[in-house]
Amino acid sequence: MKHRWSIAAVTLALPALALSQGGGLLAAGTNASPALAQQCSAAALALPGNVSAEIVTPIAPGWTSPPLFSPGAGEPVGVAFCRVAGAIEGDIGFEVWLPDPAAYNGRLLGAGVGGEAGYINYTDMARAVEQGFVATSSDTGHSRGEMWIDDPHKTANYSHRSYHLMTVAAKEIAASFYGEEVDRSYFVGCSGGGRLGMREMQLHPGDYDGMLIGAPGLDVPLLAARFMQVYRAQANPPGTQLSEADWQLVADGAVKSCDANDGLADGVIADPRRCGFRPRELLCRSGQEEGCLTAAKLSAVEGIVQPLTDTRGIEHDHGLLPGITARPGGLPPLPALMFGLANGTYPDWSPEDFDLAADLRAARSRFSAMDASDPDLSDFAERGGRVIFYHGWADASVQPESTIEYVSGLVPVRGELEPDYAQLYMVPGMEHCSGGAGTDAFGGSGDRRPTGDPQSDMLAALIAWVEGGDRPEIIKARRFGAGGRIERTRPLCPWPQEAVWDGKGNPDEAASFQCRRVNGRASIETGEREMASTAALWPVTQIIADGAITPPDVTASPEYVAKTARNRAIMTDFVTLLYEKKQPRLAFERYVDEGYIQHNPNIPDGREEALAWLEPVWDLPEAEIQVRRVLVDGDYAFVQIIGRMNRDDPGSAVMNIFRLEDGIIMEHWDVTQAMPESTASGRPLG
Repeated sequence: MKHRWSIAAVTLALPALALSQGGGLLAAGTNASPALAQQCSAAALALPGNVSAEIVTPIAPGWTSPPLFSPGAGEPVGVAFCRVAGAIEGDIGFEVWLPDPAAYNGRLLGAGVGGEAGYINYTDMARAVEQGFVATSSDTGHSRGEMWIDDPHKTANYSHRSYHLMTVAAKEIAASFYGEEVDRSYFVGCSGGGRLGMREMQLHPGDYDGMLIGAPGLDVPLLAARFMQVYRAQANPPGTQLSEADWQLVADGAVKSCDANDGLADGVIADPRRCGFRPRELLCRSGQEEGCLTAAKLSAVEGIVQPLTDTRGIEHDHGLLPGITARPGGLPPLPALMFGLANGTYPDWSPEDFDLAADLRAARSRFSAMDASDPDLSDFAERGGRVIFYHGWADASVQPESTIEYVSGLVPVRGELEPDYAQLYMVPGMEHCSGGAGTDAFGGSGDRRPTGDPQSDMLAALIAWVEGGDRPEIIKARRFGAGGRIERTRPLCPWPQEAVWDGKGNPDEAASFQCRRVNGRASIETGEREMASTAALWPVTQIIADGAITPPDVTASPEYVAKTARNRAIMTDFVTLLYEKKQPRLAFERYVDEGYIQHNPNIPDGREEALAWLEPVWDLPEAEIQVRRVLVDGDYAFVQIIGRMNRDDPGSAVMNIFRLEDGIIMEHWDVTQAMPESTASGRPLG
């Protein structure tokens, strides 16, 4: 049997693979062994039957890969390895890089590709092989610029088939090369690469043990529809075309307005959902020509940042958060192709013909294989699979809220209340997958400076979780400046916590921050809660308020069904702790937000304020409360109770309404009716 590291020898810090940096997933040597040269040949390597190899050759340290995109530079690789490049089923391009047997760590890393694919992810492959992984990636069955979406076979390859076939083939090639199967398999991908990873978990839960997924584009037709909105808002009338400078003005305006909302002016909006900035504040005044938006451009910006809304008034996404910029320029080819093919009018289809509701429905039907929104990953989890998600708050390509909603709606493993196999990190200031004002170096896809330390590298943290049972907590992220110097570190906190400055330490050092849960919606600083509490309810100008009725197509979605099931389990435990076990503090500290929003006229906002009112009730010797009904629908729960404080109290019937967000109770209303001596119907209240 050929020598390699065993899983037992490759522990949390992987000291056997360490170099001078002191531990972790670092490069495992650079000089090729004779075994590499002997085994790396077409004659010595057994290939799967559906694989043809164009290249099987040893690679010396210092080699540079082909460029990801042409023109462009390739990726330098600092270690020796065996390069296998070829095709699966004749049309799915793929590569497998096999590290020197003396450096092999027993693991495989699949590297996803984003956008329309058509390339090999050499960046993550280089990182992987330098750390001792077998590395593999695929172009998903077409080259860049090639027409593929009109071909059902190529579309299936792009959507999911290619990466399953690639993973199976890579494992077989590795087994032939090393003389035994890989011990563990991991995946890293962002954007479209993240979506490919999602499809692996959903359709082929046995392919990987751990997944590192960034900003996954779960719903490709919906992403295409947003591109259509960006294009159409600037198409007519003249003067609405937005430049990169215009978008930067909008982003800078949001940062200027909301940067300090979190207590620190650092050029980063901690959570843009709490930002009250509106682009209308940038409208040019009379005589103003610079640093502002014309009325035509403002109209275009407002049309772009608003949620995708169809002619029925149904919103299909969240719109763009403050501080996020849309991409200037024309319409990419994919949306027009997708919608034209879906409704049968290609090549005559025009963006002017776009009907959001009809075309989105048609595209989702025709390209259903691209749908990665299924929240049931329980088969993957029951095998011991673990997944880390990350997403930048300043992402203009994939809306951050979509990932929060997906993770919040994950289906638990059978017998569990919550899905404890997933962890989410939101990255303030980070754009799509990387870049922006935030700390974007933390071991995600595309990071060529990984530390290998589970406390600052998400891939290393994922391995520690899968192989050692250590659920990741705080990840220290870095931002690099000129010359590769680290200019800032920040903690990335497990969602829904966020990093809060201690008010005294160096704001460029992670040690000056603590992870805490902060109310994600209402914000005193922006004035939103103040306005909501004083807003006049009268006169009624709309019989059915916006959002009062959730559309049937939303309630029927798998995400909504999963969210309802998860929240029903949460409310069951909450009600049991609060009313049956009479443990209000435990119930509230487990499930209620610190900034609990209250609509009862006698109780102030805040979790502690609610407890100050509730806890004395259980000290009353004659108090009686009975839960009559618990109903849960999406993020709303209805708990009907009857109760009295003593035997002389006629009692009341109370309908409590709770709003949840990401599995946490955020807001409360109640409607109380005193018990009468008799009722007209003869039936009691409750």
